Amino acid sequence: MGEDEHTRIKQLEEQNARLSEEKSIALDALEMATTLGTFETRLDEHGGVQTLVRETATRASSLFRLEAVGVYLANEDDASFDLAYCDPEDYGDWFEPELEALIEDGTFAWALYRNKHVIVSTRNEQGRLLLHAIATASHGRGMFVGLLKQPEREIYDISYSLLTNILLSAAHALENVYLFMALKQVKDSLEMQVAERTRDIRRSHQELEKALANSEKLAREAEIANNAKTEFLARMSHEIRTPINSILGMAELLWETELTPTQKDYVQTSRSSGEMLLDIINDILDFARIEAGEVLLENVPFDVLDGVEDVCRVLAFRAHEKNIDLYWRVAPDTVTHAGGDPKRLSQVLLNLVGNAVKFTAHGEVVLEVKPLAPGDLPKDAPRCVSRSPHFYLLFSVTDTGVGIPEDKQALIFEHFSQADSSTTRRFGGSGLGLAICKKLVELMGGHIWVRSTPEKGSTFSFCVRLQEVESSAPLYAQGSTTLSGAHVLIVDANHNVAAHHSLLLELSGARTIIQHEQDGAVRAVAQAQADADPFDCVLLNYDANDEFQMLRAISATASNMLPAVMLLSALDGSAVVDKAARTGVAAHMVRPCRRRELVESVGMAIRRKGSPVSRSVTTDDIRLPAMRVLLVEDHLPNRRIVQLFLKDGPLLLDVAGDGAEAVCMARETAYDLVLMDMEMPVMDGLEATRTIRQEEKHSGRAAVPIVALTAHALDSERRRCLDAGCDAFVSKPVRKSELLETIARFAPTASATCPSSQDLDGHIVNVPKGLEDLIPQYLESLYNDMAAMQEALAAEDYENLRRLGHSQKGSAPAYGFYRVAELGICIQQAAEAKNQAEAALFLAELDDYVKNVRIMTEEG
Repeated sequence: MGEDEHTRIKQLEEQNARLSEEKSIALDALEMATTLGTFETRLDEHGGVQTLVRETATRASSLFRLEAVGVYLANEDDASFDLAYCDPEDYGDWFEPELEALIEDGTFAWALYRNKHVIVSTRNEQGRLLLHAIATASHGRGMFVGLLKQPEREIYDISYSLLTNILLSAAHALENVYLFMALKQVKDSLEMQVAERTRDIRRSHQELEKALANSEKLAREAEIANNAKTEFLARMSHEIRTPINSILGMAELLWETELTPTQKDYVQTSRSSGEMLLDIINDILDFARIEAGEVLLENVPFDVLDGVEDVCRVLAFRAHEKNIDLYWRVAPDTVTHAGGDPKRLSQVLLNLVGNAVKFTAHGEVVLEVKPLAPGDLPKDAPRCVSRSPHFYLLFSVTDTGVGIPEDKQALIFEHFSQADSSTTRRFGGSGLGLAICKKLVELMGGHIWVRSTPEKGSTFSFCVRLQEVESSAPLYAQGSTTLSGAHVLIVDANHNVAAHHSLLLELSGARTIIQHEQDGAVRAVAQAQADADPFDCVLLNYDANDEFQMLRAISATASNMLPAVMLLSALDGSAVVDKAARTGVAAHMVRPCRRRELVESVGMAIRRKGSPVSRSVTTDDIRLPAMRVLLVEDHLPNRRIVQLFLKDGPLLLDVAGDGAEAVCMARETAYDLVLMDMEMPVMDGLEATRTIRQEEKHSGRAAVPIVALTAHALDSERRRCLDAGCDAFVSKPVRKSELLETIARFAPTASATCPSSQDLDGHIVNVPKGLEDLIPQYLESLYNDMAAMQEALAAEDYENLRRLGHSQKGSAPAYGFYRVAELGICIQQAAEAKNQAEAALFLAELDDYVKNVRIMTEEG
């Protein structure tokens, strides 16, 4: 065997030994790595960071021959590295300056960044340091440092790889330890918080139990106090209304006597003061009802604009007294038929429009209605309103009055609050009106607000939630053909009013032209004649300064007579009406007019050219039949007022001083009606009513109508009266018209008396003395009914035709028009039989009769 072969064999043996050593190292390292993984599992139970560091250093050191080993861990608070383990321990001081030098020259950071082994010389170049980061892919947890005792050439690559794996496992283990420690801290903190919260909850529960017990006690006390308040309000209402009833009743009776102008002024002042006091009492009671939760909203189908028209008509006289223009208008896309509470809506409108008239010295007051748009709402509107505008209507009342300072606008909706302390002295009022409006609007799911400029005016706006009904449709879709093709000239200086009247007439099929002054109107009439399209009617305002000059100028221009419909003020009396008739006015209306009234008046003017003007019907002269009435009233002034109210009628009035006396008298005498006071000594009205009803039931005699007369104004008191057996309710102070209307409702038709006049030849009517001034009113009503009957017949609306025919039987005889009553009955019967031809004949006969009737006044 040659020398080369021996050399080759020796090299192979050395290589084999080296491989065996590497294998042994690898197996040892693999075992250590496996052990480290097992150690991580055991760590949660027994170990800590120090145990992990020590074991990691021990296992890493077994891969190399090291003189010393150190493990540095990152301090996240100040981004430094602290020595966590050193073996031997006395090398700790030696490692510190070495690491500082490595940090200064960037070697330490480079080793962290590489996350692999790095071997560098010591500062004195006498040794070599092994550096390796203890890091995961995302976090550097520390640095392994070893002082080598062996040359680098004797270190196997697998040792480096194993070192990397061991330190990576250690880094993950450190993260687990830190996570475990953090979770433990969180757990301990949560346990402390839970324990603390448990104690708080236990304390809160105990306090809540005490609070509930206290609240139940307070609720009982509040209920007792609320009942006491309601009873007090009811009692005070009765006590205050009783003398007011006497004051207003006597003032009303005194007003009907012959008075000097000074005396009339005194009486009117007394009446106005009494009415003002009554309004204040009503405001207080309304507010108390709302506060007590006694206000329940209705949900019935109704026409929104009916309430708008009623409010404007009620306040028209007050506005015209101050020479203020009061009118309403509605957007064409407004849905007017809806479901809701018309009574409460009208209450809000009446208050707002009434305030506007009260605080406006000159100018105008406008009530507008339109669909609510999101941009209309103020910023403080509730979200439930701002999110659903399509279920809401917006009502706005604009005036040119005194205005409200900005700093007072938020206060005026508070109870007993007004913008100026002098307001109550100047204008009166309780300061509750707007507070009541706010609460009612909120009950109806809406919102109310104000925008105002001092000395320029205010706009009060509110929206309410309404429900759609089957007949819900925009105003522009509710048109008719009543005035189809009619050509109407509208003359009005107020552009907004003229445009509104034009809209209403055009919805009924008319064609309109608007002019705002006399010269333009005259030119329009001339142009229409030149175009062979003359006007059928002119609608214009009465102006006391003009004295019908505009109407004469227009009529002079027209080749044929141009019938006129005139809008009058509520202050214009019979003298103006008579003069209008002589000037050629075919019909008139009090402004602001109603939709139906406007259309019917224009239609009547076109059909009845040159007919005399008529006036609106009132209820001042209700005629009662002969009746026997029992008045039960203990208060002498109130008893006297009712007796005076009824003294001119054909009534036999008996009087009882208390309920017990009334029961005896009702048992012995068959009365047509009982007027029953509720608050009386011995036996009150409720007990007396119940006793009368029980005796009627046991004896079998017919039930007599009982009307409650009481100063109580709460709804609960009204329900008590009706539950006791009363048929109707009249509040004190008793108004003459309201009392007469209520008695008329229960008047026996069989005993009704007829006027002594006779319809001698069918075309002559003798009007009873004292009723001659009412004939124009009756004729206007009759013309309207005749026009409505013609429309009902054309539409085959037999139910409406029957109702209109039947109504003539009740109204015509009172004025001596017995033939009208007879024809009304015939029309009613024809409608019930749905006989169109027969109904048309009777209508034609009625029209001929009215056109040719002669009216005479009875003498003596």
